[in-house]
Amino acid sequence: MRRNFDPGTRKPFNRPLSQALLYLEYRMWGLDSGRYIATNTLLHVVNCALLFWLLQGPLGPQAAAAAALLFALGVGFYGKAILWAANLPDLLATGFVLATGIAATRAQLARLAPERAAWMGFAGILFAMGLACKESGIMAIVMVAGLMWPHRRSLGSVVRKIAVLVFICGAYVAFQLVAGMGLPWPAAMG
Repeated sequence: MRRNFDPGTRKPFNRPLSQALLYLEYRMWGLDSGRYIATNTLLHVVNCALLFWLLQGPLGPQAAAAAALLFALGVGFYGKAILWAANLPDLLATGFVLATGIAATRAQLARLAPERAAWMGFAGILFAMGLACKESGIMAIVMVAGLMWPHRRSLGSVVRKIAVLVFICGAYVAFQLVAGMGLPWPAAMG
């Protein structure tokens, strides 16, 4: 586990949150594959609920339920993520991306500026956690833009909120580049 977080041994595009949770699962379950499948199934159920919650506003409850049901049945390539312990990063990133969309939509619909800022800050944290699980979490930027567009106060309001996610993405890329080059971290330089 230590080598996953040691700056001298990092590989490009490490996934610190996923690695930590896989380690935690290993410490809890050992090599019992059934428990990994149970954990992945629970995460999949949570992701289905998040998808329903996310789509309920723009599509209505019936269409959101149909989409969540198709998602629950594993239509497409996502279904295999439940059966492989190594696909925990996919499940985690999906959950954080969906939660990012929910929080960003709440930010866009909030009436007061402090409330909008709080929701967007929360969306930024969720987005960063999704990136820390798997780099495909970057898809949240496009999803959030699409979700916000119908509720835009102005183009500037959408751009400001997307800029938060783009900034976090830039910080993530910088982190990955520094980690991949094996450069010393600022704390280690002192």
